Amino acid sequence: PGASATCVTVECNRVFLTLCFDSIVSIQLAFVCKQVAMAPGISSGFDPLAGNGGKNTAKSSKKAAKAEKAKNANASAAALDGRKEMLGAMMDANQQEMIVRRDYQQAMLQHGNDHIETFRKGTKLADLCYHTGRFQEAEPLLRQSLAIAEVHEELGPDHIETAKIVNNLGNVLRKLGKTEEARPLLERALKQTTEIFGRVHQHTDIARANLVELLDELGHAVAKVGALNILQKSLEDDEAAEEGPTKQARIAASLRGLADMQAKTGQHDAAEKSLLRAIAILEEVAGPNSSAVGGTVGFYANMLRTQEKYALAEPQYERLLKMTKAAIGPSHPQVAITGKALAQIRLKLGKKEAASEVAQEAEAILRNVAGGVSIPLADMLGVSATVHEAMGEGEKAAAAKKEAEEVRAKVAAQVEGADASMKAAQDKVKAVMMARQQQQARDNNNAPPGMEAPAPLLNPTQERLRKKLEAKQSPAESKPADDSAAPQQ
Repeated sequence: PGASATCVTVECNRVFLTLCFDSIVSIQLAFVCKQVAMAPGISSGFDPLAGNGGKNTAKSSKKAAKAEKAKNANASAAALDGRKEMLGAMMDANQQEMIVRRDYQQAMLQHGNDHIETFRKGTKLADLCYHTGRFQEAEPLLRQSLAIAEVHEELGPDHIETAKIVNNLGNVLRKLGKTEEARPLLERALKQTTEIFGRVHQHTDIARANLVELLDELGHAVAKVGALNILQKSLEDDEAAEEGPTKQARIAASLRGLADMQAKTGQHDAAEKSLLRAIAILEEVAGPNSSAVGGTVGFYANMLRTQEKYALAEPQYERLLKMTKAAIGPSHPQVAITGKALAQIRLKLGKKEAASEVAQEAEAILRNVAGGVSIPLADMLGVSATVHEAMGEGEKAAAAKKEAEEVRAKVAAQVEGADASMKAAQDKVKAVMMARQQQQARDNNNAPPGMEAPAPLLNPTQERLRKKLEAKQSPAESKPADDSAAPQQ
């Protein structure tokens, strides 16, 4: 599940509009191959060893082959439909971006850099770049939008749109590693959103989370204490808020965020109390087996494991494993990931047989994922080898280690093949695009005056270079008769 969604990336989205269909399929298959090798949640859906153990008669084999052929045909048709649907969505996204970029360029040409219309179109393009991860392209657009917003009579420095741009620019700078420059912007964004929406509001929550993440990334003690104070104040605000359907859930979320920062600043006992309180609240609000409780239990178990409190961590992992099986089924890869952690915890506690039991279960699940070729399986085999060594089973430990190395080698080969396929498809894309540009140039040369094909869309930098080139190539204007009347350059 999710294979089609997994293989979509920003760079693919940007070029898919001009691709012929076979190139699209090539790139998609390359990404799928790469993701199948790396991600535990994608199953091959085909097990050639399942079922009969080699005892079928010729008739049953023929019947099974026919059924398998029909199954594969249906799967191929469904996959083709999925690729067509994905292609349509990506073409729509590319078309939308082309329109947004064109509108921004037209606004720049018609109104200049500091017009409100340029602000609107530039902000829209900046949002698109921001949400598709193109932060370097988003930064100058957001800077331009902020400069317009702060001085324009319709907006001003305290307007909600200005606060949004300040927040997004701070996040972009944080993503680009410019943390010192990002900090005052994110602090300003939190102050503005608090003044506009109040301390208990989803927009304020977002601005607060962005600033806390930045302070955490700065790493030094002063920044982390600042983040801790912000989170403590947020919890107090949630507790003081009026009663409502979401109040308890907000308190639980604040407690979990506070516990994370308390653990990072060495306040382990306080972090444990915060998480236990959050779990109790969620059990009452959402039920003891809800996904919200499961996520917080997992967070608590991982925290205890990091602190090497294995005796306390074991019952939390046992509860999490039981909840995971009930929620998504006993053979889901996430069950294996949780089982692997539980096996490691039990080894630390000296419970070898119990560790071996859960390790075998996790290994069996991961062998059915991605055809038995995945990094999670290789990691699980390493854990199994450790279990065998603890139980004095040297030969089994050596075999598990050898198999883990073989699986890693197969994964590396698949990734290398996927990269090669991707490069070949991209080369084909470039050839298609070059052919289109050459055809467009020929059409322009042969077209009558006024009927030339439309010029390709250019980004702002390309547009400025085009204008400079045209200015250099245009014939020099005749010099005025009176040199003193000539304008200063």
